[in-house]
Amino acid sequence: MNSEAEIFKNMGNQRFQERNYQEAYEYYTRAIQINPKVSIYFSNRGKALKMLHRFDEALADAQDAIELDEQNIKAHYLTGCFKRYDSLRNGSNSQGY
Repeated sequence: MNSEAEIFKNMGNQRFQERNYQEAYEYYTRAIQINPKVSIYFSNRGKALKMLHRFDEALADAQDAIELDEQNIKAHYLTGCFKRYDSLRNGSNSQGY
């Protein structure tokens, strides 16, 4: 992995923990610009986007993360959250809730 990209990812993680989601998003974006082949950068950015209520972009990042690494649990979780939200929003309730 590119060490500069990892530095940006770590800075994004720090901002995320501080609940500064906009800055976290910006750092994860910089990591992706340096190395767009790392799944975790996309899933981390997707989590930040979710917190910013930018749901369509968050889902797209989660899907990109899965495309890069099918084993990325965070990305699958994000995708599942959005599918569940979408089904509830559209009135579908396949689990009987």
